[in-house]
Amino acid sequence: MFECAAARFAAQRSSPREVERFATILERMRDAIARADVDVEAAMDSEFHTALAAASHNRVLDQFYASMIGMLREHIASNTYEATANNANAALQSRDRLIQHEAIFFAIRERNPDAAQQAMYAHIDYVGRQFNV
Repeated sequence: MFECAAARFAAQRSSPREVERFATILERMRDAIARADVDVEAAMDSEFHTALAAASHNRVLDQFYASMIGMLREHIASNTYEATANNANAALQSRDRLIQHEAIFFAIRERNPDAAQQAMYAHIDYVGRQFNV
C-alpha cells in the first residue's frame, strides 16, 4: 500500500533532479546485475525505494521510510541474497526485478500516476511470490 502510494505521488510530484536520481540508481543496478554483484544490487534496490519515498513529497511516507529504512534495507538485502543462493534462476530474477523497477521509473518520468501505481503493484506482487513475504 505504501509503495503504491509513493509511486503514484512520485509520478505526480517528482522534480527533474529526482527523476535523474532514479535514472542513476537504475544504471548502477544494471551494472551490479551484469557483474553479479549482489551487495550493490541490493543497495540500489533499497536506494530506489528510499528515493521513491522522497520523490513522493508526502510527509507521512517520508517519515514512514525514515523510521523503517534500516529494516527495509535489511529485508531487501536478505531477500536478494536468498534469491541468489543456490538458485539457477537468480540472474533471470534479478533481470525481472530490474525490468520492474524500470517500469516504475518510466511511469514516473512520463508523469503517469496510474501506470506508476500499477507497476509498483506488479513489482510488490512479484517479490511477494518470489520470496514468500
